[in-house]
Amino acid sequence: MTVDTIAPTVVITDNFAGDGSGPGDATVTGNVTFTFTFSEAVTGFATGDIAVTGATKGTFTTLGATTFSLVVTPTSRLVTVNVPATSATDSAGNGNVVATPATQAVNPRITNVTDNINALDGGTGTAPRSVATSSLTDDTRPTIVGTGLRGTTVDIYDTFNNGTSAVIVRLGSATVSSSGTWSFTPVNANWTVSAGTATGRFYAGSHTMK
Repeated sequence: MTVDTIAPTVVITDNFAGDGSGPGDATVTGNVTFTFTFSEAVTGFATGDIAVTGATKGTFTTLGATTFSLVVTPTSRLVTVNVPATSATDSAGNGNVVATPATQAVNPRITNVTDNINALDGGTGTAPRSVATSSLTDDTRPTIVGTGLRGTTVDIYDTFNNGTSAVIVRLGSATVSSSGTWSFTPVNANWTVSAGTATGRFYAGSHTMK
């Protein structure tokens, strides 16, 4: 007779590429769907067994004997989801082992900067035009657009070196629309612009202004 003493494992994934911390990662603009995949069929797994921080729980769905999903609505810029040990059991009564927590950063991003006057080529260029990352513009009030979590506020910062150290100054803010986009037009420009917080933690991309 064979006795099953192997505890099920569970892997947590979500529907966004990466964890949101890198420039190539998908941008979270609303709800996030986490999927829980067990190594074998389990019973007794429910929404109350899932630990969530930085978000509120929404719809829980049983996709199969081994797969479940939970939709969450982010309330902060870092969502963490975990499944504690013995949250579900297999047919032999073995409880699952604790999962590796899944995290999803909810970071604002700059997706485009538009030069609304002639390009830096003696005035022969055309406007408007997109300003490539780390390139120059002679528009003192370029249009900066990006993405972020719907309904939140994105702060815009000026980052420059005063000769001895880096200086970060808040220029203003923009509210993320219901479509997950935001737009900001500065009063003046002579900086490298990043969206996020003064700590640099949420900097997702930059454009150099002149």
